[in-house]
Amino acid sequence: MAQTNGTTKTLPPVMLADLMQALNATEANIRWWEADGTLPKAERDETGRLLWDTRAIQEWAQSDAGRKFIDRRV
Repeated sequence: MAQTNGTTKTLPPVMLADLMQALNATEANIRWWEADGTLPKAERDETGRLLWDTRAIQEWAQSDAGRKFIDRRV
């Protein structure tokens, strides 16, 4: 959730395509990293699509492990 003008706003989930683009990775890579715990666990919607909580991805990206992982990808 994000704060705007004193109100709380729910952020949309991070989609698989978003992470593929951000990490310059294939779908198989993202699924592997999610399964082995490198990335935060994703939720599955009713059609089976992977969706990540935006706050969880932000926290991961700011963690030591997340920063090291991202630095190796860029």
